[in-house]
Amino acid sequence: FNYLIAELLSQHSTELNRYVRYKNVFSYRGNMTPQSSPLFFLGGHANLIGYSNDEFWGRKVVYTQNLFELKPMPDLKFSIGRANFRRLAILFQFDAGRVSGASHMVAYKRQTTDTKVGTGIGLGFNTDLPYMEKTDIHFIVGRPSDSRKDLKYYAGFGGWVN
Repeated sequence: FNYLIAELLSQHSTELNRYVRYKNVFSYRGNMTPQSSPLFFLGGHANLIGYSNDEFWGRKVVYTQNLFELKPMPDLKFSIGRANFRRLAILFQFDAGRVSGASHMVAYKRQTTDTKVGTGIGLGFNTDLPYMEKTDIHFIVGRPSDSRKDLKYYAGFGGWVN
């Protein structure tokens, strides 16, 4: 193999007060030589909300992800059946990224080097489900900046803003 891969990952999170938390992720992955190398992917809940998983690919990928959690009632507690809920939060997400160095593959969509932006809004809460204590659950609706009608729906377990 005649290529050199570089990866840079920066994460910052802060709790501004008991009502607002923020997290920023910046990532660069790519081949530093002109040789062919493995492809890197961009798109989906993990790095470019509003787009399909791995919708974009190339030899170099750079993205930033900004997550905001607003807890209007941080002491809220309620139960539904055997499940106890806490920390109802409104979630906001703003992502931007781009790929470069993609080769054209006839059977696949042509790639672009334009910067793509995705936004999302949703709800998150912490729950004590039976057999799953202190579980974070979130639901988010995301959309790409270049299409108001193309909504993507995401759900997940685990910390949204760690």
